[in-house]
Amino acid sequence: MGLRSPRRVGAAGGPASRRPHAGTNQASQAFWHVKDVEREVAELRSKGVRLEEYDMPGLKNGIRSHPGGKAAWFKDTEGNILAPIQGA
Repeated sequence: MGLRSPRRVGAAGGPASRRPHAGTNQASQAFWHVKDVEREVAELRSKGVRLEEYDMPGLKNGIRSHPGGKAAWFKDTEGNILAPIQGA
């Protein structure tokens, strides 16, 4: 997926700064459309990323399968929820 550290947009172009409210939103912050969620999840796990587990239908081994496709969720170092998703 090639995820990189976030950068602040603007003239300064420096790294994003930590904020006390970072990671408090319980909704997904970013999605990546991928061709193969299973492959992406395997790569993330190989790098030590822990997937989020939610109580929802179709969730197995960290991946939710549903008629519209597949999705998985993980948190970044600030607690923001990120998700690779695959269409049906």
